[in-house]
Amino acid sequence: MCPRPTCAVGSFAEQDLSVAPERALLTSRAGRWVTEQVGRLGRTVSEVAEELGCDWHTVNREIVR
Repeated sequence: MCPRPTCAVGSFAEQDLSVAPERALLTSRAGRWVTEQVGRLGRTVSEVAEELGCDWHTVNREIVR
C-alpha cells in the first residue's frame, strides 16, 4: 500500500518469477512440496490441501503444472 493518502494507485503487487510462476497461487517451493506429497508419498490432494489450509483445486493445479 502506498503510504501517501494522495497516491492515485493506492496499492500494488510485485511479481517475482523466481519465487512463483505467473498466476500461481503457491510458491515454486510449495508446488514442489505438494507434488512430492501426492506423487511420491501417495497422499491425497484433499489431505494436502487441508494441511495447507487451501482449496483442492489450488493443490491439484500445482501438481498438474
